[in-house]
Amino acid sequence: MTVLTYTVVTDPASLEASGTSPSPSTATVYLVVTYTGQQRDATWYSIDVVVPLGDGTDDLTPHTTQINAKGWHKDRTQPQASPVTVQQPDPKTFRLIAAGGGTLKPGDHMVLTLKNVTVAKAAGLAALTVTESAKTQGLTAKNRYTAVALAKTARAPRDFRLDHDIIDAGTTTELSWEGSADFTYEILFPGGRKPVTSSAGPQGRYTVSLKGADAPKRDTAYTLLATSTRTNQQHLLATTVQVRGPIVDELTATTSIKTGSLTADKATFDGVNTNWVQGKNTDDGWISFPKSGLNVYQNGTRTWGTVAADNADLNSVTAKKVQGAGDLTVDKLTATTSIKTGSLTADKATFDGVNTNWVQGKNTDDGWISFPKSGLNVYQNGTRTWGTVAADNADLNSVTAKKVQGAGDLTVDKLTATTSIKTGSLTADKATFDGVNTNWVQGKNTDDGWISFPKSGLNVYQNGTRTWGTVAADNADLNSVTAKKVQGRGDRNGWISFAGYGINVQQQGDDGTGAWGGVGVKWIAQH
Repeated sequence: MTVLTYTVVTDPASLEASGTSPSPSTATVYLVVTYTGQQRDATWYSIDVVVPLGDGTDDLTPHTTQINAKGWHKDRTQPQASPVTVQQPDPKTFRLIAAGGGTLKPGDHMVLTLKNVTVAKAAGLAALTVTESAKTQGLTAKNRYTAVALAKTARAPRDFRLDHDIIDAGTTTELSWEGSADFTYEILFPGGRKPVTSSAGPQGRYTVSLKGADAPKRDTAYTLLATSTRTNQQHLLATTVQVRGPIVDELTATTSIKTGSLTADKATFDGVNTNWVQGKNTDDGWISFPKSGLNVYQNGTRTWGTVAADNADLNSVTAKKVQGAGDLTVDKLTATTSIKTGSLTADKATFDGVNTNWVQGKNTDDGWISFPKSGLNVYQNGTRTWGTVAADNADLNSVTAKKVQGAGDLTVDKLTATTSIKTGSLTADKATFDGVNTNWVQGKNTDDGWISFPKSGLNVYQNGTRTWGTVAADNADLNSVTAKKVQGRGDRNGWISFAGYGINVQQQGDDGTGAWGGVGVKWIAQH
């Protein structure tokens, strides 16, 4: 067991192995010597510190030629530290020495500083071997040995950068960094990650080429994720490339864009404040926004341009001419206010109202209508000759005409009249009237039966003649019947006739003549 206590401290606190980097790691190593005794002082004569040389896992440094070694002693009772002599008896040994012996009181300490130490290439644990010659009361001075260890971690990746800070969109660029094979690497970027499978190139630099679909199209931040194969500890390094003329698949802005230029395949804005908007080329059409509304220009000039649209919803249109490609074809035009002047040609026009003297078909010899104060006039052939109205249904309070005729005969599925039809002829499959005033009603054929309406009631005739006809009915409700005879339905049925003296009952005889018939009764009441 040594008389003194030894502790090693490094700057940086974690030593990085140099690896294959052309810029090896350097550090400062501090060996702190303390005396923990509380009753007696310690006397020391020399302290040898042996540094393991080489680039292996157990070595601290490959050489000591550039190391600057210093020693100093701090008495806890004194405000200032005093220097301690440091010798280097051989390339790997540093010796603190006190001629005639030095004293360390409880609470005092010494420090051996090894500055500008080049750290070995391989990560691992390096041990400094300490040989002290010291004594305290009750102990003789002799060599005692101990060791203090310090860890060398794998060199963390560094110098992560692009070969150019500013590039054009889609330009091939390279990412590179210093690192070692003690790590696995991934490149992280918005929307994805790219594992690195290549080995380090010259001077220990890794390189990843970004080209084609991987080439940056807009300002992009790249992050290097390095994971230690020994400890799984991760290191993150970041760099950013700026892109001229960025390509943006979709841009959504929730705040205003006040200055600068934006080029994108698609841009979505809550609102745009601008003096003008133009196509991609300088000679494309463009629009401006005066206080009165919207102006459309063509060819990059101030010549009025053309608006092409599937549908235009306008409160009003003021124009010298409205024309399509050849004729103006409008699938649907809806106007909520009047069109006062000019000419309108459309496939279909929907208006709340039209004020006009006349309406005509597309050709000058088409039929046309006018609107006199009395109602509506229909003309034919572009002349003032009365024209024809063809309709599926006409709802009229009255019709005044010389003749009402269909194609050949007039055929009406159903005609309902709420007022009288005073003159003319009507032929229909079915006619429903509130009333009919007529001299006679006959079947459709001239030799059909017919009825007339004398002041005394109703006459029924047969065969289109004035020969009395026959009334056939399931039930007849009459106040009285006046007849020469009344007979059953069949030819062989009996009948009754009415003589001056009363009733004759007759039957059909065998020879076809009438014969007296019989009366079948249940009882007879005599008055």
